[in-house]
Amino acid sequence: MRARLELNQFKSAFNNAPKKYGYIFMLSLLTGQRIGDITRLKWEDIKEDRLYIEQSKTGARIAIPLSIRLEAIKLDLRGVLELLKNDSRLICNISIRTLRESFNKALPDMDNKPTYHEIRGLSARVYEIEKGAEFTKKLLGHKFMVMTDKYLDNRNNSFIKL
Repeated sequence: MRARLELNQFKSAFNNAPKKYGYIFMLSLLTGQRIGDITRLKWEDIKEDRLYIEQSKTGARIAIPLSIRLEAIKLDLRGVLELLKNDSRLICNISIRTLRESFNKALPDMDNKPTYHEIRGLSARVYEIEKGAEFTKKLLGHKFMVMTDKYLDNRNNSFIKL
C-alpha cells in the first residue's frame, strides 16, 4: 500500500523542484486530475473562464472554473496557469515519465515514498475539508461516492481527534 502524501510533503516537493515542475504539481493539486490528463492539457481547453477536461480513463467530462482556489496553498487555478504560460500548444509540455521522476526527486528521502498519483489523493482530502465531499466527487470525475471515499481515506496516517 503506497503512502499517502501529506500537505507538508507536497509543499516540500514544490519547493525542491525546478519552478516549472513545481507549478505543474500545483496544477495537479488544484484540478485533482490524473497525471496523464494533466500532461495532455492544451491551452485551447481553456474556454469561457473554465478548464475543460475529458478524463482519458473514465471519459468523465469536467469544466473547472479558473477561479477555483485552495486556501491550504493560497493559490487559484488562473494564477497557476499564468505561471505555466508558454509557446507550446500543451500547457505542461512534459512527459509523464519526466513529471513522475521530478516529483520523486523533489520529495525528501523516506521509506515508501508517495507517488505522483498521491497528489490526486491529497487534492481530494483538502477539497473535502474546504468544499465538501460532493464537490470533491465531481472534481475527481467519480460517479459514485464509494470511489471518492477511497481517495478520502487517510489510511490510518493521522490520529482520530476526540
